Amino acid sequence: MKKLLFFIASFLFVYQSSNAQTAKGDQTLGVDLGFTYSKSSQYTINPYDNSSGTSTGKTTTFNIGPNYSYFIANNLDIGASLQYSSSTTNNTADVFNSLTKQFDRNYGGEIYLRKYFMYANKIGIRAGAYAGYFKQNTQYAYIQADSYDDYNAKTDNYLGGFNLALVYYPSKCLGVSLNLANLEYDHSKTDATTQGHSSSNNIYFNYVNDGLGASIFYVFGSKK
Repeated sequence: MKKLLFFIASFLFVYQSSNAQTAKGDQTLGVDLGFTYSKSSQYTINPYDNSSGTSTGKTTTFNIGPNYSYFIANNLDIGASLQYSSSTTNNTADVFNSLTKQFDRNYGGEIYLRKYFMYANKIGIRAGAYAGYFKQNTQYAYIQADSYDDYNAKTDNYLGGFNLALVYYPSKCLGVSLNLANLEYDHSKTDATTQGHSSSNNIYFNYVNDGLGASIFYVFGSKK
């Protein structure tokens, strides 16, 4: 993946055309898209009876939402986005865990301030800070023998962080971006009904190999 990104960036750098649309007064309206797939495997031994087993988990996540930004100065914009995401994890039960499925739905939004560093007014890097709030609903399902343990949980997530993205303008009124790295702090509060209440503080660092996050947007303004 890293070699592919390097090749694409190197290829695009040889082209120079119309100015990138990052001037004061310009606006963008677009859509964010994301997809992540992960697979894990764990071997466990029960110390009480020496039984053992291997469990595997597969998680698929998809997100989508609109975004808007306004350039308050050349190469500097502020904006906001809304997002909905769905995540499904399927597990095989083991000697310690009978959880077979976890289904998450998230919805919320973010505000952000971003700085653009452009090459030849066509391609460049975008970096900025953001803050947001998301509501998460989670369903937990266990094997049939333990189905009485099934429950739902609701989580409030308050987050902030810094994002780095590759930006390219293939035409005068069209732009695309690809997330390269993301550093985030997250504070969450969970109400799991019969399972109790909890809160947590987490720091995450993600880079392009963790999944694919992209955006495509239309550029408009007084000069377009």
